[in-house]
Amino acid sequence: KSYNNLSPALTKINIKFDRGDFAIIYGPSGAGKTTLLKIIYRDVLPEKGYLLFNGKNVMKMPFREIPYYRRKIGFIFQETKLIDNKTVFENISIMLRICNSSEDEIYKKTNHILSYMGLSHKKLCFPGQLSQGEQQKIVIARSVINDPCLILADEPVLDLDKELTKGMMNLFQEMNKNGTTILFVTNQEFLINEYGYLSNKIVYLENGKIQKIQSNN
Repeated sequence: KSYNNLSPALTKINIKFDRGDFAIIYGPSGAGKTTLLKIIYRDVLPEKGYLLFNGKNVMKMPFREIPYYRRKIGFIFQETKLIDNKTVFENISIMLRICNSSEDEIYKKTNHILSYMGLSHKKLCFPGQLSQGEQQKIVIARSVINDPCLILADEPVLDLDKELTKGMMNLFQEMNKNGTTILFVTNQEFLINEYGYLSNKIVYLENGKIQKIQSNN
């Protein structure tokens, strides 16, 4: 994939992620990490190649099927923001309302994820009343409220302090242990050094190419 006729953001990418993987995709800014996640999410189309998800070529998926495909995926973007004039409960449950879930299901699922995140006591608060770590937890909760089988996490702990980072990484580990596949993007080397053991696969990406795949099994 290339942008504005410049050098390809990604080229010759050939990789397989298995169900239950916790894969860390590491590389410097501009390596193509975010582009890779957006291709998987079907937000960006490559000029060549294909992407198989459960044996189906996502690149040839009819437009009407894309929303249903995306419901299986939780995407935590770098630029993801909460809605300032909505409560924590409303911010999290918005994805369920988009999917036309019943009020009973919205109530049960939202309260369950709030309890899971340890934020039940904050459900009537607004984003401006939350700490940075709490806001990031809400962003993650909103991304996983539909029980996705795959989470695409683009620099989810960027700018968080050491303690908050530890809490977030433990949260991703717990979700992975519960069966969720996680593709975790970072350009922070210390995360590889301190938390690489949580993953079963580390993909080193640079200049739009995979330089190395390290298995931690």
